[in-house]
Amino acid sequence: MSLEWEDAERRGAAVEPEEADRLVEHHHARRRVARPIAIILIIAGFICVALGIAGIFLPLLPTTPFLLLAGACFIRSSERFYRWLISNRWFGGYIRAYMEHRATTVGLKIASISMLWCFLTAAAIFFTDSWVVRSLLLVIALGVTVHLTSLKIAGCGAATSFPGSSARDVRAVPGVEEEAR
Repeated sequence: MSLEWEDAERRGAAVEPEEADRLVEHHHARRRVARPIAIILIIAGFICVALGIAGIFLPLLPTTPFLLLAGACFIRSSERFYRWLISNRWFGGYIRAYMEHRATTVGLKIASISMLWCFLTAAAIFFTDSWVVRSLLLVIALGVTVHLTSLKIAGCGAATSFPGSSARDVRAVPGVEEEAR
């Protein structure tokens, strides 16, 4: 990675085109699809971005899966929109850290797990009397908790929200600094 890119990333600027090219090549899952399918995938991608952004403010909506799904839709339909997503100054670093290194910040892990358990517990207590549904909610909460705790930690002092998240935080992950060079 170039020093200019790291400086731009610290300031919250967008990723340089060369870095976006590298990321597009890195995620070579992009396959050419027919134009009507591409249009559907682009629409689905933007719906997922909207739901992911809403998930920042509405704890019942999961942010990460929607943004990752948007990336999957865009990489198969539009390089332009995929580049926009991964170079976005608000959540691009967060997505890149997750996709490239399976890493997230400690604060984001704590906030996600706390909100997950609070809202699923509230749903189990106040919105259902069925033990089957309550058991399913418990299994979901345990599964998501195991997944989140298995992620690498990206930088100890990093912020817990999108604006403070950036790819530079990932350098704190053992072995990741070498991969980035």
